Amino acid sequence: MSEQGIRRLTEQEIDESIKLSSFAFQFSLTPEVWEQRRKMLKPEHVWGYFMDGKLAAKAAVHPMRIWLNGRSIPMGGIAGVATWPEYR
Repeated sequence: MSEQGIRRLTEQEIDESIKLSSFAFQFSLTPEVWEQRRKMLKPEHVWGYFMDGKLAAKAAVHPMRIWLNGRSIPMGGIAGVATWPEYR
């Protein structure tokens, strides 16, 4: 059965995530910068939507905190939302 649904990325899926970002946001990376990005990216902060076992879309959710009514509340900062054209 092929995998479908939303889950956090694994370390092995980081390259596919970077590839999707570079396509969606129209940038290219040198091999050195690609490797820096790989080391910087935390797979546990990136959620992916998978169809037939392939990464179709992704979004990073960075753990942050805000102050609300004098209390520190956990929140997620959304970044890097991207979808391959065939899954839009």
